[in-house]
Amino acid sequence: MNIVWTSLISGLLLGCAYAGAAVGLSLAMGMARVFNLAHTALGLVCGYLAYFLLTTRGIDPLVAAGLLAPLMFLVGLALWPTLFRPTVRGVADPALSTSILTLGLAIVIENLLSKVWTPNPRVISTAYSNQAVNLLGLTAPAGVVIAAGLGLVLVLGIYWFLNRTFLGLAVQAVAQNPDGARLVGIRAELMSMLVFALSVGTAAVGGVGLAMIYSFGPASYFDWLLTVLLIVVVGGAGAILGTLAAALTVGIVLGLGGALLPQAWNSLILFGMLFIILLLRPYGLFR
Repeated sequence: MNIVWTSLISGLLLGCAYAGAAVGLSLAMGMARVFNLAHTALGLVCGYLAYFLLTTRGIDPLVAAGLLAPLMFLVGLALWPTLFRPTVRGVADPALSTSILTLGLAIVIENLLSKVWTPNPRVISTAYSNQAVNLLGLTAPAGVVIAAGLGLVLVLGIYWFLNRTFLGLAVQAVAQNPDGARLVGIRAELMSMLVFALSVGTAAVGGVGLAMIYSFGPASYFDWLLTVLLIVVVGGAGAILGTLAAALTVGIVLGLGGALLPQAWNSLILFGMLFIILLLRPYGLFR
C-alpha cells in the first residue's frame, strides 16, 4: 500500500511538471491551429541553456527559466512570419503542413544540440535538487517538487490570462470564430502570432522544469513529445484546465505503472492510452 501511495504522489508531481511542458502545445494547437512538433525540442534547448548558465555562471535554473521565457517569446514572434505564416496561408490542412515543418525543425535542433553539447547526457544539479521535502508523510526530491510547482503556476497563469484579460478573451474569440472576431475589430492574424509566441515562451519554462527532473540528451525531446502529445490529446487542444487534468492523470498512470510493472511497459501504456482515446474521444476527455 505504501508503494502505491508513494507512486501516486510522485505521479501527481510528475503530472504537474508535464502540464507545464504541455500547456504551450495545447495553446498552439487549440488557439493558433499550429501542430508544433518542435515544441519540446525548443524546451530542450532551454534546458541546455539553463544547464549552461548553471555550470558556467552559477545562475539558478528558476532564474534561468525566467530569463529564457521572454527570450523564447521573441523567438516565437520571429518564427511566425518567417516560417509558420507562409506555411499555413492558403493551405486546406494547416495541421499537416505545420507538423511536417516542425518535425524538420525538431530534427535540425537535435543535430545542432549534438554538435554543440555532444550526445552525452546532462544533469541539472543544484544545492537543493536532492534535498528531501515532506509531502503528506512522504519524501520527494526538492528539485521535483519545484519543477511541479513551476508547471502548476504556469498552467494557472495561462488560464488566468485567457479568461481574465481582454487580450486572452480576444485570443479565444479568434480561435472560436475568426470571421466574427474580425467583424468586431479583432486582428485575427495578430492574435494568432501572439498566442504562438506565448506557446513558445511557455516551452522555456516547461523545458527547464523537465530538465530539473530528468537527465537529458539531444534526443530527449522525442520522449517528452510523446508524453506531451498524449496529454494534449487526453485534455483536448486549447482546454487549459483539461491539459492540467490530463497531465495529472497521465502522471498517476506512469507513476503507478512504474511501481507495479516493468519500466518497459511505460511506452506500451502511453501508446495504449493514446490509441483508445483517439478511438473513443478524438477531441479529448476534458473538452
